[in-house]
Amino acid sequence: MRRNILISAGGTATAWHLANLVKSEFKEYFELYMCDINPSYLVPASTLSDKFIQVPPIHSVGYKQTMINLFKEYNIDIFVPLIDFDVYEFPCDDPMLKEIGVFSTGVNHSSCKKLRNKKVLSYYLQENKINVPNLYNTLVEIEEAEADEFLIKPISGFGSRGIKKISKRESREYIGNEDVLLQEICQGPEVTVEVFNSKGVIKSISRERIEVKNGVCTKTKLWFDLELHEIAVKLCNILKLPIAFCFQVMKNSVGEWVVIDVNPRLGAGTALASACGWSLASAALVEWGKLEMDASKYLNSISGEKFVTRVYKEIIMN
Repeated sequence: MRRNILISAGGTATAWHLANLVKSEFKEYFELYMCDINPSYLVPASTLSDKFIQVPPIHSVGYKQTMINLFKEYNIDIFVPLIDFDVYEFPCDDPMLKEIGVFSTGVNHSSCKKLRNKKVLSYYLQENKINVPNLYNTLVEIEEAEADEFLIKPISGFGSRGIKKISKRESREYIGNEDVLLQEICQGPEVTVEVFNSKGVIKSISRERIEVKNGVCTKTKLWFDLELHEIAVKLCNILKLPIAFCFQVMKNSVGEWVVIDVNPRLGAGTALASACGWSLASAALVEWGKLEMDASKYLNSISGEKFVTRVYKEIIMN
């Protein structure tokens, strides 16, 4: 029997990748539903879905109840949130979801509280011996810092939205501002680590962003990195993280890897590793659907370094 799977943010590259996999590899297991705030003719993945639903903006009044009603109407079994707001609005242990039998592929409520606030997360990782960028909360800390510039970012932002460099003089204005995080500027490369995390099995692949356009990686280097894999294991040990997630690292002033973000969902560049036979999305679909097959068969080892580029595809919409 096929299970009804609903993918949010249908206009994203990740949604397109997931929809392609469902239709090419898992068609016999899933009925594919897709939703987005845009009409179907502006959402490429709608051409692959069995049913497309236009939904209101995530910050609109009554959004959660609208989605709950949608889950009921279409008998949704699995909900795949692909943007942070949906991840945190619909934790996997949400009572409303449990009542109607919907499995969310995100995190539980306890992890949501840590992950959705970057300041809370940074201190939690620091307490658990995972390196993060230095944080600055007082004028004394700023004045004693050797750096002339700092990085400021929203505590609840995602991607690179709202992140900017500011001078030491400008940074003083943000002391006491609970809406932002003031931290040291880290050095490249920026690396995304994709993680498979299920039943005690943890696998990872590292992806260096060589080129990024509009927040999406378009040129990348892929390899397995033991040091970064060990960080992935530590994260899984201290947080209840989902089956498929990713995190980003850069290097601090002394050349150590530091965790700059943790995303409890599939990343925008997931398809890049899939092209090399390390398909986190495929392995996740196996686990989400409780399919009788080994998810690890989709996570083939990558020997050495692989380089993958991404190009656009033109789709005529009706």
